Amino acid sequence: MTRLYLKSLLFTSLLMFGCKSKVPTESMSSGDFEIASAEDVLNEKREERKMRCAPILRASQFNEDAVKTNMVDFAEIQRGCLHISYSYSGCEKTKANVYYRRIENTSPQELSLFVAVSEAGECDMLLEGEGTFNLSDIEGHTSGKVILRLEGYEESFTYIYTAE
Repeated sequence: MTRLYLKSLLFTSLLMFGCKSKVPTESMSSGDFEIASAEDVLNEKREERKMRCAPILRASQFNEDAVKTNMVDFAEIQRGCLHISYSYSGCEKTKANVYYRRIENTSPQELSLFVAVSEAGECDMLLEGEGTFNLSDIEGHTSGKVILRLEGYEESFTYIYTAE
């Protein structure tokens, strides 16, 4: 009986107070907090992610001057971004771009990703780099779930995101 009472009390509390997040903003006076909507919090997180992660580009944006590398040493999803370590052949340290293309007739939707570097030079030195790429750039292909297959990396990733 007590369990049922606690569950109903919790449910009633959620109904009364809604689903808004309390996020401290500039206070009007000491100790006051303004309640931000869930949409505002989500938009703030997306903006923060754009600041710390490079964009993921469509395969159609691939520049023929860039060289694909299939030497991905490490990859993981961190806070809505794909963090990778990669190796490539060249003379100059340079940054990479990550490109994606849809894999047709897959459910849930699967995307093939590849890493490419530009302006590395014509040397045979093995160079290493790392980068962090914004996964919100690929959202919208399905209802919140996509499988990522990164060329040069054995593991695939399931990326689940909050649909708007």
